[in-house]
Amino acid sequence: MLFRSALAVRTFARLVDDIDRQAARTPWLAGEAFTLADIAIIPFVARLEMLAMERMWTGGRRPALARWWADVKARPSYREEFDAKFPPAFCAAMLKRGQAEWPRLAQMLGIG
Repeated sequence: MLFRSALAVRTFARLVDDIDRQAARTPWLAGEAFTLADIAIIPFVARLEMLAMERMWTGGRRPALARWWADVKARPSYREEFDAKFPPAFCAAMLKRGQAEWPRLAQMLGIG
């Protein structure tokens, strides 16, 4: 089970690395405009944030991804589709679970 978990964590780390690299080149993932490429990735990044895993890109770790994510969250469509549709109790439970798991995940990723 730990191997599968570590593999999943490394897969998400590669995903955020890929997003950071692309966001360093262009404002959005497929270029100058917000497109389906951004829309397709948003749920994954949103879930990471719900689980308190944004530490994978905050604190200067992946600044282009942090900028891209701030731009995504500033869009009215994001607020309508994500902020308004997840009950506070669900969000609190996700956050609590993620915070409890963070030390183990940070160790797998080799970050503090």
